[in-house]
Formats: sequence, structure tokens, C-alpha cells
Amino acid sequence: MRSIPITAGLLLIGYLAAEEAYDFFAANDGVQYFASSPVRLAYAGCIAVVGGILYAAFFRLPRRIRKVVYLAAVGVVGLTATAVAGFLGYMLIAYRTMLAEAGLKGALQGSSVATAAFSVCVWMFFYCIMTSDRKSGQPSAAGNRGMRSASNPDPSARGA
Repeated sequence: MRSIPITAGLLLIGYLAAEEAYDFFAANDGVQYFASSPVRLAYAGCIAVVGGILYAAFFRLPRRIRKVVYLAAVGVVGLTATAVAGFLGYMLIAYRTMLAEAGLKGALQGSSVATAAFSVCVWMFFYCIMTSDRKSGQPSAAGNRGMRSASNPDPSARGA
């Protein structure tokens, strides 16, 4: 049962990749974009090379430092999403009459709710990473008190 969503997701990614490849090459959108200004291709190549170097360097870091860097990155994404959701909420309140007249109130409500939901998911992910054990990746003892697991078969048999 768990493989059905994974299979559906991979099929969707494959379909979207094939559609983008068709648009890039057959419809000539991407070729025209880079042919109009060849320096754009150099920029894209530089970004790919620097990204690859940073990716390799990140996984060469010790596990503890890598976790701190990862938490910082996820925290920045969470702060940004929270700020954007707050700004959209402010815009919804400040310009409610103008948005209602233009018929855009629902669109702004939807985007602010979606951004807030994304923000909540990011912060839940941040919490899960922060409370995970450093070595095993399992929840820490504070997170599963009273729970039986392979490493803790009897909750009353906890030693010092």
C-alpha cells in the first residue's frame, strides 16, 4: 500500500519532465531563450557547478555540524514562509474593500491559507529534525517516553 503514492508521484514527475523536455526542445522555447543571450547558459552552468560543489561539501561535514546547518536552512525557510503568510494576511485585511471590488479576495485568501499551511508543515519538519536522536535518527528519549521500541523494550527498565 505504501508503494502506490510513491509510484504515482514518480509517474507524475516523469510526465512533467517529459512535457518540459518537449517544450524545451520541440517547441524551441528553451533553445530560443539561451540562443537569444548565450551568457545565460554560462550563468546556468556556473550555478550548477557551484551547487554541486556545495552539495559535496555539505555531506563531507561532520554529522553534528551538518544537522545544525540543515536546521538553520529549514529555519530560514520556515521564517520566510511565516513572514510571507503574515504579509499576505496583512494585505488581505488592509485592502479588503479594493480586493472585493476587483474580485481577488478569494485568490489572496487561498494563497495566504496555503502559505500558512506550508509554514506549519515546515515548522513541524523542523521540530521533527530537532528532536531526532543524533546517531540513530530515531526520536530521542524525551520524544518517546513510555513507548516500547527495539532499543527500549521495557519503559520501566531505563537505566542511568
